[in-house]
Amino acid sequence: MRLCGEMEFDLSRTSQRETYNLLIGLVTPRPIDLITSLDREGRVNAAPFSAYNHLGTDPAIVAIGVGNRPAPGVVGKDTAQNIRNTQRFEDWERDQDKAR
Repeated sequence: MRLCGEMEFDLSRTSQRETYNLLIGLVTPRPIDLITSLDREGRVNAAPFSAYNHLGTDPAIVAIGVGNRPAPGVVGKDTAQNIRNTQRFEDWERDQDKAR
C-alpha cells in the first residue's frame, strides 16, 4: 500500500493489529454508527461501528467492517452472524456533534 506517493507499507509483513492501526489513522475523525440486528430468537443486538461507509445510492449500499471474535478459528461476532442469518439490520447514523 502506498500513501501520498511517499510512504509504502508491505501489509504482508505487518501484524493484523498494525494494519488495523494504520487504516483507522487514515480517516479522522472516525464517525460512529449504531448497527442493530436481531438474532434467530428475535433478541436485539446493538453495536457501535466506526468501520462503515455508504458506497452507493442506486442501489443503496452500506458496507460494515465486522471483525471476528478474538478466539481460535473464525468465529463471527453477533452482528455478523445475525445479518447472515436474517439478511437484515438497521443502520442508525448518529448526529456526530451530539455524539461527542
